[in-house]
This record gives sequence, structure tokens and C-alpha cells, in this order.
Amino acid sequence: MENKEYKWNKVKRIIHSFCKDVEEKTIKPSSYLIKDLGLDSISIMAIILKIEKEFNIEINGQDFSDSTVDLAGDILGIILKKIPT
Repeated sequence: MENKEYKWNKVKRIIHSFCKDVEEKTIKPSSYLIKDLGLDSISIMAIILKIEKEFNIEINGQDFSDSTVDLAGDILGIILKKIPT
């Protein structure tokens, strides 16, 4: 079973693949997806689709209404609800 740190590193790598001019090591759970990382809503949806494929999970509208997805760590939080460590 993958631990939380391993999952975070996968999430960070995926987020980084959509960021311009941002070093992967600067992406933290507390990084704002839009303000800090320069992502837009389309990029965030693409990240979610890639996360679903990478982790073999389905993220639906209820997952978004249960939690706000403003921070990089919010994406990890959704994954941890679906796949506990």
C-alpha cells in the first residue's frame, strides 16, 4: 500500500507537469493552485483527470462539494479519502 508521502510525490509530479516556470521542489501542500502555481480551471480539471487515471479512482462532483480544491494539498486530501494510507 502506498503511504501518504509517496502519494504526495505522485500528486506533486502531476501538478508540476501542468505548471510553467515553477520548480517541482517549490510545490507544497500549502501552495495555491491558481495564485501560487499559475494554474487555471482547465488545468486543474486536467490534473484531476490525470490523478484519476494515475490512482485508478473516480473523483466526482460530490468530492468537490465536500472539500474546497484551492491548495495542492486539497487534491491529496481527496485521494486520501478514496485510498486511505
